[in-house]
Amino acid sequence: GSEILRRFTVILDYPDQKIYLKPNRSLDDPFLIDGSGLEVKQEGLLWEKEQVQVRTAKVSQTSNEINVINDNPDSFQYKFTLKPIFIVSGTRKDSPAQKAGILKNDELVKIDNKNTKDMTLNNIQRILKTDVSRKINLEIKRNGHPIKVELLLEDPIPYIEE
Repeated sequence: GSEILRRFTVILDYPDQKIYLKPNRSLDDPFLIDGSGLEVKQEGLLWEKEQVQVRTAKVSQTSNEINVINDNPDSFQYKFTLKPIFIVSGTRKDSPAQKAGILKNDELVKIDNKNTKDMTLNNIQRILKTDVSRKINLEIKRNGHPIKVELLLEDPIPYIEE
């Protein structure tokens, strides 16, 4: 629905109960549809702890030099950040995801070797809407065990000329 409506300026005429659609500059954009068959949702957030090296520096008053006072590799702090967790909420029937054996509640860990915890849901959906016939490598986690899957994106509504 929104992929169609974004291509038009929509005018609602309430008194006459009419809708007017005026094409906008997005009209000729490619119509991208999820070619994986995956339905992904953010399930929550997870605290992640990262060790950060502490470097103490002193700026000279007389010049633009920076003198590092403490460059000890044993001197560190922890940085805590909240990272999203993405799970599969379902798969489309006969889709590449279903054929590859991906199941509801599988955790989506990596897409093309990039951690999904560093992505947003929009980023993930954008990747899944890329060119058909493109291969995507996924790493999922099922019951705590990592599983690697390769998907070949395909058009869910192929055009057949008769």
